[in-house]
Amino acid sequence: MTALFLFLQVAAVEPEPEPPAQPPEAEAPDPCGTDARCRIEHARAIDAERRRAEYFRALAAYAQALEQAQLEALPHRERHPLGADFMYSSNLEGYAGVIGYSLAWPVRVEFFGGTGKKLDYSSMNDAQNGTYSYTDGDLHLKSFGFQGRFYLAPWVVSPVFTLGLGWSSGSYTLSSYVNQNGRSSQSSAEANVGVHTLYSGVGVDFQWNWLHVAVGYRLAWAFYVGASDPKTDKPIPMLPETLSSSLENNMHGFAVEIGARY
Repeated sequence: MTALFLFLQVAAVEPEPEPPAQPPEAEAPDPCGTDARCRIEHARAIDAERRRAEYFRALAAYAQALEQAQLEALPHRERHPLGADFMYSSNLEGYAGVIGYSLAWPVRVEFFGGTGKKLDYSSMNDAQNGTYSYTDGDLHLKSFGFQGRFYLAPWVVSPVFTLGLGWSSGSYTLSSYVNQNGRSSQSSAEANVGVHTLYSGVGVDFQWNWLHVAVGYRLAWAFYVGASDPKTDKPIPMLPETLSSSLENNMHGFAVEIGARY
């Protein structure tokens, strides 16, 4: 009885159907069949195609290696031609931003823009006449211009000289105080100022990959100085000569640049 019951249970469980057999992949038709000459030519064509593919891969690798070698053979500063720097200058003390591009060795063209200031102070004490006086001259300028940077060596550290042209505009305030025998008086005047300047300099330039540092001597010559009344916009006589004399004493000094190259 037990055996009959087990037989009925096994018979009730239907076996899972087997997946249909996949038809064998059709082989690529043999274009030559039993033709021996055709088989030889077909093998030669396959081998020629393989050799052609290898040749083009080798040619692409050679072109890439040649391009890399040409890049490494360039003067160091042409590998990273675009750059930006922060500059501090002690002549007409101020700060500026510099953006430049190396056109071709050994010339680099740069644009700069920044601010500068100058404070003049003078005093006089005449004890015999009981007179004491002082004057303050405060000059503030905003400047921009162009300059060329010329390298003398293709090394990481290179001597360099610069030549440029700049335009400046700003204000000049003159204050005076006089005390004579206990009587004092004060006065002040303000003027709008325009200055056109030629720049030149020599120094040492360091560039390694993206890092750039330069230190040098900078000379500026203000070949034009103009001054006008801020209210009437009329020229103020004699003041440009005073400013020119003052600028001549403060238009040379050292300059430091630090920035990046790309």
